[in-house]
Amino acid sequence: MIDIKNVSKKIDDKYILKNIDLHVNKGSIFGIIGENGAGKTTLIKCLTGIYRANEGSILIDGEEVFDNAKIKQKIG
Repeated sequence: MIDIKNVSKKIDDKYILKNIDLHVNKGSIFGIIGENGAGKTTLIKCLTGIYRANEGSILIDGEEVFDNAKIKQKIG
């Protein structure tokens, strides 16, 4: 299960993501679509723990993603 709650990410004082909420149930197939520059790659980088969100939380199976080797091993 993936829970994204009120996630915002700023790069160089510009919001790339602002107040994103998303819940994906375990076993679901989910796609992210949008125009160039919409923040899709930034969202994926936050979801995989490459970027730390400035605000909010990202949980996979109830655990924070950033700096969590156990969760990062499940991502692939």
